[in-house]
Amino acid sequence: MNIVKGQGLPDFVMLERIDEDAFMKNLQDRFKQKQIYTYIGEQVVAMNPFQSMGDLYGQTRMNEYRNRELYEVQPHIYALGDDTFRNLMRSRHDQCVLITGESGAGKTEASKIFMQYIVHVSNTKKSSDDSKGDNIKERLLDSNPVLEAFGNARTIRNDNSSRFGKYMEIQFNGNGAPLGGKISQYLLEKSRVVTRAEDERSFHVFYQLLSEKSLLSGVQLQADPSQYRCLACSGRFKVNGLNDSAEFMEVRSAMQSLGFSQADEQSIWKVIAAILHISNIDFDQDATDRSSVSASSSQLISTVSGLLQVTPDALTKALTTNIIETVGKKTEIFLNAEQAANSRDTCCKALYDKLFSWVVNKINQSLEIAGDTPEMVIGVLDIYGFEIFETNSFEQFCINYCNEKLQQLFIRLVLEQEQQEYLREGIEWTEIEYFNNAPIVALFEGPPAGIFGSLDEAGQVGKITTDELLLKMNQTFKSNDFYFSWDTGKNKDIARDAFRIQHYAGVVDYKITDFLSRNVDTLYRTIKDMVQSSSNSLVKVMIPQEASGGRSKRPVSAGKQFKTNVNDLVKKLGACQPHYIRCIKSNDVRGAFKFDEERIRHQVRYLNLTETVRVRRAGFCNRQPFVRFLARYKMISAQTWPAWGGSDKDGTKIILEACGIKSDEYRLGKTKLFVKNASTLTVLETNRDQHMPKVAIVIQRTWRKLHVKGKALRYMLELCRQYKKGSGNPNYGYDSPVPAPTTLNQYEGLTRKGLENWWLAARVMAMSPECQAVMRAKTQTYRIFGGKKPYDCTQQFSGKYCSGGKWDSVPTKLEAAGEKLVFASLCKRVNNSRKAQPRAVVLTDKALYRYSANGGKQKHRVGLENVLSVHMSPNTDCYVVLKMKPPHYDYVMDLGSDGVNRLAEFVTLAVKYTNRTQGQGNRGGVEVSIAASFAYNATRTPSKPGKDITITFAPGAKKGLGDWKKKGSGVEVLYP
Repeated sequence: MNIVKGQGLPDFVMLERIDEDAFMKNLQDRFKQKQIYTYIGEQVVAMNPFQSMGDLYGQTRMNEYRNRELYEVQPHIYALGDDTFRNLMRSRHDQCVLITGESGAGKTEASKIFMQYIVHVSNTKKSSDDSKGDNIKERLLDSNPVLEAFGNARTIRNDNSSRFGKYMEIQFNGNGAPLGGKISQYLLEKSRVVTRAEDERSFHVFYQLLSEKSLLSGVQLQADPSQYRCLACSGRFKVNGLNDSAEFMEVRSAMQSLGFSQADEQSIWKVIAAILHISNIDFDQDATDRSSVSASSSQLISTVSGLLQVTPDALTKALTTNIIETVGKKTEIFLNAEQAANSRDTCCKALYDKLFSWVVNKINQSLEIAGDTPEMVIGVLDIYGFEIFETNSFEQFCINYCNEKLQQLFIRLVLEQEQQEYLREGIEWTEIEYFNNAPIVALFEGPPAGIFGSLDEAGQVGKITTDELLLKMNQTFKSNDFYFSWDTGKNKDIARDAFRIQHYAGVVDYKITDFLSRNVDTLYRTIKDMVQSSSNSLVKVMIPQEASGGRSKRPVSAGKQFKTNVNDLVKKLGACQPHYIRCIKSNDVRGAFKFDEERIRHQVRYLNLTETVRVRRAGFCNRQPFVRFLARYKMISAQTWPAWGGSDKDGTKIILEACGIKSDEYRLGKTKLFVKNASTLTVLETNRDQHMPKVAIVIQRTWRKLHVKGKALRYMLELCRQYKKGSGNPNYGYDSPVPAPTTLNQYEGLTRKGLENWWLAARVMAMSPECQAVMRAKTQTYRIFGGKKPYDCTQQFSGKYCSGGKWDSVPTKLEAAGEKLVFASLCKRVNNSRKAQPRAVVLTDKALYRYSANGGKQKHRVGLENVLSVHMSPNTDCYVVLKMKPPHYDYVMDLGSDGVNRLAEFVTLAVKYTNRTQGQGNRGGVEVSIAASFAYNATRTPSKPGKDITITFAPGAKKGLGDWKKKGSGVEVLYP
């Protein structure tokens, strides 16, 4: 990662001084140079430039970030995506990405860029069915336009604001190929269907449907959005730069890809059209305060009942009456005109909310895995950021509660990650001071009592006004340091119908007026009955039968349900390895590369970015594995260039000393170098630049050497050919013509091949120690099996396949004996009576063990110094014979007894550790024989020599990966 002069620092952790002003200056310096991404350690800060940055994206740019460490490349979401995917494959542990920021900061776009990279990087990780894997990738991407159409809207701050929270899980098999996915959605802003701020729009899909003239007549709609009360109320119908018609075509194409049938689509458009028509229904009121549908709206009743496939009477009853249930009694309540209008709006919101849930469930069905079991998951959380408006309602209260919970999780996980790495590396941990928002979270959810609990309690009491609710809250929370109201006397600038919370991100005043109604949000029984009476299967399924049949329990409040969902989400995120994208909105006028310092500074504060730098740095601005550091800077010292034969740690120290860097400027951990200041990195990069000509000279020298060697080789070969032709004459070809050198093209081919081999070796040496270990194991497996016996080269080697129960204590017992367990698997052992018995084989770095299948009893042990040779057949069976030095008997085992062929892994490890025990290298040592038949001795004892038994092989296994049977005085293995 080069530090380019004039572009600021690519990582905020490199700042010499950590405070808000320094953070803002570096952010502005980079933004001026159109650098929209900056690291905070392993996190990415993304500035929304409000301008297309096409050159930053695409497959070519993606390939630049593949298999590269974060600090090796310039900051980008692609870098974070590659780091996430590599961590998934290395650790086999679930990963998650938390994308945070306010509305308009670019969270939705960031999630799409991240998902596109994950889909791209998994292209080479083949599944058992490539076409199936490609189809899943398409559907994962196709879910975005559908979710945006139904869940996004134009707000004052953002033309494509997500009005719901989304957590998408991408599920992978063991090879890293995507198998499927699952979407969880949180708190759709359903109130937007009927009301919103001036100059905003409802959800995109309403306007998209009205732009498709071919569908309008079928659902009796007009193309003009202003004709519908629920769309006209905010006065905004178009969005600059957004083509509703083109977007709708993309949505419908994506729906087809996701398995939506034509009948599904028609039902969806009918429900959306019904919502538009319902919003236009007006009511009259008679002298007894009973409401009725006005005469001008009678045709709308007929239209809506036809769209929802219910009777006009059922629809009218749903809008103008309600049924109150008590023990053994139902009472019909007639609504007045105002109540009927509220019922109408509630019906519109409920229909859209249930439709949205149905669409999400339909997408999940399309992404659902059939047959395969996912082994790993990458979760992407795109959820509303912290919100502060002029008027903040129940939705903002819930959204900001969610952000408090995520902030609490973020601080805990970051601190845990830092502390764990320090402990792993043996670096002294220094406690870090930070703002703990636990008291604010407790204000929301308790214990002992929280605002959510107060809302639920008020909803259960019965008739209670919002003023009474606020009074009760003031009494309950008056001593809380983060709660304020007019009555508490702490601050008289708060409205009498509001309360204030001091959030980690700032102060927010919440208007209490609609808190009770939105928390309870009761759907009238008559509306439920109307929906259940529909003959349209989609409409009917939106409200299940059990919700409307019989006397039901009090419904769970919206606040309690949201709190439960958020806690479940936090628990799920806490079980994953987290990664972060912190999005910042550069200005409120959507100006291209306009840096609004006041707005940005506010976001930096409430995202706690300066504190994040302080926590992440913890005294060190950079850390690198020794092996990577040595590979990048080894040309600086004559001792480490061109090759270093000592340990990576010693080589790192030599390079630092060669640069004159004092020991108090860094710390050496067990596997990593920790650097305190960015100036140290600048010194290292400057020295590297000065010594880079060395590298160029070596490359040129190697090229010239290969050039000359190629010419000489071709010349000698041609000489040999010419002299051979003249070997029969008296002069033995002495007078044969001396050939001219071959053409440049022929010699270039050999040279390029040589350079490719050099490049390949260089790339391997630059790998992490873990990747090199995997490659060495796979290379050893190929040496043993390649072209001699079938095996699966893509099989992952994990070594330990026995766990649970008594097996959990086996590694500890072996460690106590001074041995390290490297392989454990169920197998079949052939005994001295030529019978196959279920057992388990355990291989350590010093010995071979036979255990009972449950791990409870050790049956036999033989040291690896006693292994003479390894024998296998060239067929597809999984049998192996390990011949032992007398007086030990030979081991005969089937390594495919549980249906999985683990022969290649066992033999590779057995040969490796046998050679190591016997003092041999990987290319020598124990003999490995692959033959059509061979003998073994399973009856040898210290007192008896035993006798040899011959094993032969033949096709015809009826089950599994091989059958064992007696045949005469020998045995026969039947293979598939």
